[in-house]
Amino acid sequence: MADARVVKIAKLRAKAQSTAYPAEAETFRKKALTLMEKHGIGEEAVQRALAEIFGGRPEPHASSAPGPTAERPAERSSMVEAVVWVFEEQDNRPMRAKEIWTLIQQCGLYTRSRGRTPWAIIASKLSTDPQFERVAPGLYCLQR
Repeated sequence: MADARVVKIAKLRAKAQSTAYPAEAETFRKKALTLMEKHGIGEEAVQRALAEIFGGRPEPHASSAPGPTAERPAERSSMVEAVVWVFEEQDNRPMRAKEIWTLIQQCGLYTRSRGRTPWAIIASKLSTDPQFERVAPGLYCLQR
């Protein structure tokens, strides 16, 4: 097994690639780079540790988040349409309002929101619209 410091750096890198929040990903990347420089750990050692941790599987990445593609979806006319599209793209996995808003922003599905907390609007729609189902506190999916 790799050195504990190398494993910690590898896990930070995996977290950075698996989160749907860009600011959080950048924080994890910076922390990993800082530790690599501090302890003199090279990229090769981190890649070997990632291979050990994930058993030869590719390291996780944010591929589950719909991102810019050649087939970029058209902007939706309402916030609810954008939320439904995100759930459909994510195979209807339960999500929180803030995560849904992040995915909507990444895809440019709804750009008319002018409020400071558009995820609060999404949370309100999720809790009142019958096409959405609450599966746990703060977690919603499309009605099954």
